[in-house]
Amino acid sequence: MVVAVTLLASIANATMTGANLETDCSAWTTSVMPSQQIKPGEAYETWNQFQRATFCEGYVLGYGVGVKGTMGADDKGVMGTYTIEKGVTASQVIKVFKQYISNHPEEENKPAGDVLYHAMTSSGLLTVVVEKKSGDQ
Repeated sequence: MVVAVTLLASIANATMTGANLETDCSAWTTSVMPSQQIKPGEAYETWNQFQRATFCEGYVLGYGVGVKGTMGADDKGVMGTYTIEKGVTASQVIKVFKQYISNHPEEENKPAGDVLYHAMTSSGLLTVVVEKKSGDQ
C-alpha cells in the first residue's frame, strides 16, 4: 500500500507523456494482475520490468475507469457519453496503444492521456454515444 501511494504521489508531480507511457508499456508482455496466470516463459525477468508493466496496465485500467461514462465530444464536436466497447480488456488496450504510438511518433511529447484517447478512438474501442432527444430522427 505504501508503495502504491508513493508511486501515485510521484505520478502526480510528473507530466506523463506518450513517450513515458510507451517506455513503461514496452516492458509489458502479459497481464500483471493477480487474477491472471503468468505462463512459464512469460514471467518478467527483472523487478524493474515488472514495475513498468504494472504501471502501464494500471494506467490503462485507471484511464478506462475514469473516462467511461463521462461527457465529451467526438471528432466532429458532437457531445455525448464516452463508452468503451463491451468486453475490452486492458491487454487489448495496451496492444492498441503500443501499435498506435509506434505509428505516430509525433504524439510522443503529448500528454499520455491524450495519446491513449487517440489510440482508443482510432481503433473504435472508445466511442462517443449521442443520446437522441424525443422527436429526433
